[in-house]
Amino acid sequence: MHYLFAFGPNGSYFLSAETYFVFSKALLPGPVNDLVEELDRWTLSEPNAPPLLRVPWDVAFPMEEGLYTMSWTKSEPGCFMDVNLGPNYTRLECFINKAAAARVYTSCTVFGPQYSYFSMSPAGYSWQNLSPELEDDIQNGLLKRRPVVVALGIQGSHVVLYDDGSAGVELHGQYPLVEALLQNKGSRQVMHLALNPFVAGQYYAVLADGSTSWDLPTAWEEQVTGMDPAFANLNQPEPTKEVSAGGTGTVQHEVISAEPAKEGKDFEMGVTVLEGVKTVVEIYNAASGSG
Repeated sequence: MHYLFAFGPNGSYFLSAETYFVFSKALLPGPVNDLVEELDRWTLSEPNAPPLLRVPWDVAFPMEEGLYTMSWTKSEPGCFMDVNLGPNYTRLECFINKAAAARVYTSCTVFGPQYSYFSMSPAGYSWQNLSPELEDDIQNGLLKRRPVVVALGIQGSHVVLYDDGSAGVELHGQYPLVEALLQNKGSRQVMHLALNPFVAGQYYAVLADGSTSWDLPTAWEEQVTGMDPAFANLNQPEPTKEVSAGGTGTVQHEVISAEPAKEGKDFEMGVTVLEGVKTVVEIYNAASGSG
């Protein structure tokens, strides 16, 4: 199952599990908000119709307002993409475009303070401005293990989980519930983890048994809890929740695999994302006789 939780500026967030998603309406960057609201309306008005887009594959927000990267899988091969990252993330935008041109797509993109980020794709990894400890941990281990989860938090806090079950954790006492979760459950049991880089202590985690653990603002509780049916519909165990109310110079790195890239253009950029969705809506309405 593909999970995703992204914290954004101004108390915004996006949460998905496969095709199901919830989000902070009117708080996401304009194009992202327009797209998810259009998809939400389509799902409610045409529950038996084919989905316009399928799985939110990579949705992430830098800490600066108005910036984002998002990609969604489609019913046919390929991916809808829209990227607006500004001048501080040109390396990442290039990495995203190179991956898409090779018919592979980024996932698990995450942003932190001081223009830091980490992103991965089947073609490799890209990062920028990570703490020296995290950068060394990732780079020194690439020949024997691969990162599968990276979470960036305040004051250089981070968690990196590897495919061999090992982990690199440095939370500086800022996320005590995450430290307790990793100690009690073990890193192998954490399938997805996001740290709030704006507010100490807040996080969202998905565990291997289908349960979730989180510390989020109370204003988000109803929507986040509303994702429980998504887990049930996907034959996952009923989620349990641990909830408490929450409340420069650039260093760039990129690691690309040695495998040759395949040429391809199975992606669409920019405004074509929402335009494509609206076109599918119009075609479906015309065929079904609705207007």
